[in-house]
Amino acid sequence: LGGAALFWWGVLRGASALVVGIKSWSFRTLDLTTGTVDITLNFLIKNPLFVGITLKAIYGDVYVQGQKVGEISTTYNYYLSGGHTHQIPVIVRLNLAGLGQAALMNIQSGDVRTLTLAFDGRLVAGSAGVAVPINIAYNWEDLTA
Repeated sequence: LGGAALFWWGVLRGASALVVGIKSWSFRTLDLTTGTVDITLNFLIKNPLFVGITLKAIYGDVYVQGQKVGEISTTYNYYLSGGHTHQIPVIVRLNLAGLGQAALMNIQSGDVRTLTLAFDGRLVAGSAGVAVPINIAYNWEDLTA
């Protein structure tokens, strides 16, 4: 029984065992003709399993102040080796109109420290294409720490 439990913990949990966060971001481009700004989000994905698993896709929506400002839909064929943390750059196209509306909402709140950023999406991994939900949210303290 102990061996079966160890086997499940180390191998069979599969993609649901992955730990996902955002390490950093960087500015890429600003396009005023299309009203978009591109940024790169550096996702940190930790695979605590003993075996590797293949990252197939990351997709979802980006929110600022609860206002949808962009989306991610990126496919991969990236091997996440077991027991390691991997940094995956993801390009996100944000809508300037949505960002402007979110900035206005933040200003109207009367306190810049009410700023919130969030990502709500899924990471698809493994040969079976298991979708792992990702819900990441940052507030002012998280962003300035």
